[in-house]
Amino acid sequence: GLAAVAALVRDSRSLESLRLYLNGIDHQGAIMLADALMLNASVVELDVGANPLGSHGVFSLAVMLGRNAQLSSLDIRGCEVGYGYARPVNTPPLPAHATPTSSSQQPQRTSSGE
Repeated sequence: GLAAVAALVRDSRSLESLRLYLNGIDHQGAIMLADALMLNASVVELDVGANPLGSHGVFSLAVMLGRNAQLSSLDIRGCEVGYGYARPVNTPPLPAHATPTSSSQQPQRTSSGE
């Protein structure tokens, strides 16, 4: 499971890209990944898009970004975060009745807007 992936990430010296899009990763999984990435110096790209990370999971990834100088790309597009989905920074909140749509905009870092 994800604990094994986190252990691999933590101990790897050659892994550069980790794509875990649409894998059902919740806040506990995001916390495990964030903890592992704080000790990893090789991963430069992390895609955890379309996972139910929750606000605690996204917060743990944000804390990790402050401690991991190597990670240059974090994709959390389409993640369930609090009341809605992650969206690009400086984007107004979606109305309560709206559903997320795809966009040609490709932001590197996103904000939950909470």
